[in-house]
Amino acid sequence: QIGGIPLTMQPFFCLLAGLLLGRKLGALSMIVYALVGFVGAPVFASFSGGISVLFKGSAGFILSYIPAAYAAGWITDKVSEPRT
Repeated sequence: QIGGIPLTMQPFFCLLAGLLLGRKLGALSMIVYALVGFVGAPVFASFSGGISVLFKGSAGFILSYIPAAYAAGWITDKVSEPRT
């Protein structure tokens, strides 16, 4: 832990989702992931879940996965576009 925030592989897989699925599906997969966790499934760090996670220090990280996956997918789209 760093300052009460657990270290996990979640950011890696968030970016991987954007890279492999593209910007729209990558962001959508992170929205589904966050919603599943906020509903109560223990998918977050330390097997936590539920709406109470929104009031902890890691809530910003979880919510930032959505634009991060979108950005990773967008970068992949730009790099793979044919140049004219």
